[in-house]
Amino acid sequence: MRKFRSMSPHDNSVLGMVVITSAPEVGEAVALARAASAGWRALGVRGRTEALRKVLHIFELRKKEFAELATKEMGMPLAQSRADVSDALVYLQWYLDNAEEHLAPELSEDGQEVHTVYREPYGVAAVISPWNFPLSNFVWGCGQNLVAGNTVVFKHSEEAPLVGQLMQKVMEEAALPKGVFNEIYGRGPVGTQLARQ
Repeated sequence: MRKFRSMSPHDNSVLGMVVITSAPEVGEAVALARAASAGWRALGVRGRTEALRKVLHIFELRKKEFAELATKEMGMPLAQSRADVSDALVYLQWYLDNAEEHLAPELSEDGQEVHTVYREPYGVAAVISPWNFPLSNFVWGCGQNLVAGNTVVFKHSEEAPLVGQLMQKVMEEAALPKGVFNEIYGRGPVGTQLARQ
């Protein structure tokens, strides 16, 4: 079992150790996401947004914890970390409130024919997030995919893995169906393997 350190950019102290996801474990995460895809899609937009409102609620309860951890781990001033967390939750709230309207079938007529455009999930999304604005990047990458009906395998930046672990705890606490959200950890080779799955 290999690990890597989360280091404070303030004083180079070790904030914690994170286990690197092994190659077989990356494959298992992708397999879980594929297995959960049909069920998550079948919930429909309304069912998914209802499930994700619990995620939003838990993030709201842990806003202070996220901001303080992001500041310790990536060096962002606390005021900016708080702004990132607040902005991220506003984005997620907007997605949940507007998903049904924007993902609804779109009808058009030309006088002779009626055309319908359906917006359907792709399946599994591999989301690899940068270190800056950790919660906003999570919402932009994972939140939009989950609302749209894709399942997710997520790798947060190796520069802020403890923030990633806290995100995983929130998702576990929200009790989404097994395999809908899966998180992996590591540096470039782990992300490369995920992208090739």
